[in-house]
Amino acid sequence: AYTLNDLGRAYHEIGDMEHALQVLLEARELWVQLDNKPMLIDNHIATSMTYYESGKLDSGLEIVHAAIEISEEIGNLMGHSGALGFAMPLYLDKGEIELALDRGKQSADIAHETDAGMFELAASSVLGWCYGTVGLFDDGLDALIIDKTENGEGAEFFKLINSVKAYLHLAKGDREQANEFIVAAYGSLDMDDLSPMVGVYIGVFQFLPAVIIGETLWTMGQYERMRGFTESSRRLMEDRKIDIFALEMMRLKGQAEYALGLHDEARETLTLALERAKEFGSKRILWQALSYLSKVEQAQGNPEASLFLYQSRQIVQQIVDAVQRPDIREAYLNLPHVKEVLQST
Repeated sequence: AYTLNDLGRAYHEIGDMEHALQVLLEARELWVQLDNKPMLIDNHIATSMTYYESGKLDSGLEIVHAAIEISEEIGNLMGHSGALGFAMPLYLDKGEIELALDRGKQSADIAHETDAGMFELAASSVLGWCYGTVGLFDDGLDALIIDKTENGEGAEFFKLINSVKAYLHLAKGDREQANEFIVAAYGSLDMDDLSPMVGVYIGVFQFLPAVIIGETLWTMGQYERMRGFTESSRRLMEDRKIDIFALEMMRLKGQAEYALGLHDEARETLTLALERAKEFGSKRILWQALSYLSKVEQAQGNPEASLFLYQSRQIVQQIVDAVQRPDIREAYLNLPHVKEVLQST
């Protein structure tokens, strides 16, 4: 069972998701027979990650729910924190932002209480980014207040934390503070060190830096550089079969092409992103792809623009309607792109 679990991770690392899932499911049967629930939780999390990265969001959620239930049942705090943390991006992509933040906050709190070391840094980084995507920038920065000192083992995680802080300060319009963290994360204000992935294994969040860099370049108006970075990152991700992050790179590349006036290229990129987002069930990416596709068609005077905008607005409204907490709803509605979609006619 241990060997199959390890083999699943190895297949995952070379992009052979089919064999990764096969051996992980074989291992799961053995963990059940052995009644080894801690390792069953670990197996469920690894399986969920593989489904998520392959764009199978519903399957990923089903498996991670099982991990959450088992870890709670046996009082396995580390497993519970991990399962909750890996549920966060699944809910976020499905457009269930309140559930995503709730699961992420629980995960980070448990990681802090149990002094989970590097996992605490990873969980806080992802939670900070999650807060940023829904407009809760100050909450995101609060999540990144870590009572740990940077050391050799944690250097990659502090780099990730600083990149998220830069992204959040830029989103707030605080360029001076953002510059401080840009230097800390990328070595200089020119952002010379743009690696699309974390240098140590953190599972499903390995390629999160690419998303943060893409959004940072977008906010800074560096569209040409953003286009090149997202394209090279997409190729790497597709080679590794990390399809959900490759989709994010398509969406960002399409935005950059629109901003550069490359309307034909933007239409091609965004149409592919649109098809993949529908296939995967990612509302978070789908409404944005539709919105920018609408802009492309409008720029060329095509009647499809109004249909794409209407579809984008419908998805955004579905996401907003599912939010119960007033602070999350208000922050999300105040995001410029969300506001633009809802107010456009």
